[in-house]
Amino acid sequence: MTVAGVCCCQCIVVSRICIRASQNRLLVYTTSVIKGCAGIVIQCMLGLICDPVAGLVQVPCIERNTMGAIKAITASQLALQSNPDNAKVSLDAVVKTMWETALDMNHKYKETAEGGLATNIPISLSEC
Repeated sequence: MTVAGVCCCQCIVVSRICIRASQNRLLVYTTSVIKGCAGIVIQCMLGLICDPVAGLVQVPCIERNTMGAIKAITASQLALQSNPDNAKVSLDAVVKTMWETALDMNHKYKETAEGGLATNIPISLSEC
């Protein structure tokens, strides 16, 4: 797992959804809109930990990515209704912050199943 990997799976999912949502709304999208959408979504996901219960992605990752998808659709609507180039928080600033957050985060919260829900939910591998 890379240092920034904790947020990456969620960010990849929502960034792709931003692109798709932008395409579906107007059938026209710009790099500016996609960057605006991604910046909004990643702001909402900063600091999430990766704590797979029983070491699998079923809990809580699927639910988190679903919530991220909803955020991405909303973010695409916001980005399409505004001028993302005038955003107070740029995608570059969000990505820089995501990196800094990952560097500060304790290792046990980075896809190790050694922290968070993984240590507090009594589910065995056979139940997944």
